[in-house]
Order: sequence, then structure tokens, then C-alpha cells
Amino acid sequence: MADNFYDNNNGNNKHISIIKSSKYESSPLKFDTIIIIVNKVLKELLQELNVILLNTEFEEKNYNTHKFNLLIGTLLLEYDLDLKNVLKIMTNNPKNIMCCSSLIGYFYQHGIGCKVDEIKAFEIFSNVIKNNQNVLLDQVPFIDQKNETIIFLDNDIKELNEIIAQYFISIFLYENTIFHRKNNYKFHIRNAEKGDNAIEWYSKSSVGGNIKAMFDLGFCYECGCGVITAEKGHANYYHDGKIISKDEEKWFYWNRKAAINGYALTQYILAEYYITDYINKNESRAFKWYMKLAYKNWLIAICMVAKCYRDGIGTDKNLEEATKWIKYYRLSGLGNKPQITLNEF
Repeated sequence: MADNFYDNNNGNNKHISIIKSSKYESSPLKFDTIIIIVNKVLKELLQELNVILLNTEFEEKNYNTHKFNLLIGTLLLEYDLDLKNVLKIMTNNPKNIMCCSSLIGYFYQHGIGCKVDEIKAFEIFSNVIKNNQNVLLDQVPFIDQKNETIIFLDNDIKELNEIIAQYFISIFLYENTIFHRKNNYKFHIRNAEKGDNAIEWYSKSSVGGNIKAMFDLGFCYECGCGVITAEKGHANYYHDGKIISKDEEKWFYWNRKAAINGYALTQYILAEYYITDYINKNESRAFKWYMKLAYKNWLIAICMVAKCYRDGIGTDKNLEEATKWIKYYRLSGLGNKPQITLNEF
């Protein structure tokens, strides 16, 4: 996807790349100008990537690499820089590599300006992590005798490079292990549905990070069930508490964990819990969960947001906002739904 984006824009005759090669034989003024531009772009790119990563919720793969690719493509386009040659500049000198290793690794991982090489990407990320306690290069701009471009090394770039490399290697490892984790989860669930100890298998999948298993495990603790058997094509849950004791604290822990990790059903259950539980009632938190679900077009959550605004539940009473949400509910094209008014629902 990224290569197509860059290729399409590079084909625009109105944009002539400033960088023609990784070596320059132009006047000192032009060469110095190019160095300044490259440094400015790479520093800005690292800063913007850092902002995106800091504001990314790492749930439901919300870190979508499309955001990163789009940022790289648009920023280079704005400065009229050629993608492949920017990569050459970053890799044509050991000092450049020290400064831009997080970007270089990402380029190789996703085939940006080069062929995909995940092994090389991983090695680059790993070297950054292993060497981040070492003494880095002095703050000196340097141009060697071959007239190659050298990145200005300052503390901001060094620090950002290390931080972003740590993010990228974490995402890299996640993407390469999630496939195996999903397979393990399916194996655990099959064992649970065959009649094996559901608590054991759901626990293994939950600890492994599978949010659906967290919900199932919480359900077992809520109902006091531990075995699920297949009967007439569906699961038959034993609620008698003979397998395990009901445990509301563990139910809440796993339900909340699944909710925080983006499982919508548990988000709604958690909102209802905060509304109805006598001891742990927290209308403000309930309202926040309803609002989150309302933005996902959950009709019942949309109704609850309107009701909260109407009655001042977990938020200030606001009839104007309540009316807006009722209108949003009416305009929703999601199936057959009962009609509501401001005073009747």
C-alpha cells in the first residue's frame, strides 16, 4: 500500500525530487541546504511518530501501521523528497544509522523504498535496544571525504530514535506472535467445549491476552460454572456452583480487563454494573462506557447516553444533548428498533 502511495506521488511531474542521489556534486550552498532539509524532515518525522505512538491505544490493533505509512509518505511529499534516496542517506554512513535506526528498521520491515526484509528490520531494532546504554556519538555535524550526507546528531534525535525503536520492536514482536496466540486460544477453547475444565483453558487463553477468553472466564466466575459441554450444537453452562465457587471479585477483574482491551460486550456489562451495583455504584464511569459504545453504534448504549443526559446520570443534566442523541438514534439505520421520545424511554 505504502509503495503505491509513494510511486503515485513521485509520478507527478510538478514535483521534482530535491534529492537526486545519495552523493552530491553540487555547490556548497545547495549541499548545506539539502543537509538542513534532510535533518529537518527526519527530526520532524521522529517527533510526529512519537506523538502518534504516545496517543495510540494498543487495543484491537489500533496502532494500524497505515497511520505510520501515511505520515511518512505525506511528510516526504511535502518536502519533495524521494523515498528511496532518503533511505540511502539514512544508511550510507554509520553515524546516520545510529541516528535513524528506528526509521531504517521500519522501512525494511514494511518495504518502504526497498524490498521487505523483516530479518534485517529485527536486527536493526534489536541493536538499538541493546546499545541504548552505550555512549553515543558526539554532537558534531560531519561530512566525509566522499561528500556523503551526514545527519546532524543532537540529543533530541538520539532520544527519539531510541524511544521509537522500542515501540517498533514491541509492535514487530506482537505481530509475529499474535498468529500463534490465536491458534493456542482456539486449541484451549476446543478443549473447554469438549467438556474439559473450562476454567483451566480459559485461564490459559486469558493470560495469553485473548479478550474473548477473558469474558468467558469472567462468566464462569460469575455463574460458578467450570465445565462446558456440547449439547444440540450449543454450549450448556452449569450454573450450580458445584465446579467452582462464584467469585464476583474475579468476575469483575476479568470482565473489566476484557472491557479495557476493547471487547464491546464486556464494556456494556461493566457500564450496567456501575449503574446497578449497590456497593460499587459509579454513574460517572457507567456514562463513559455507554458513551464509548454509543460511538460504536450500539443502539442500547445510544439510548442510555440520551437517558443519562436527560436525567443527569453520571454527567450534568443537558436536555439539548439528550435530544441530539435521540435524533442520532432515530437516524440510525441499524435494523428494526423501537421508537423513543425525550420523555418516553
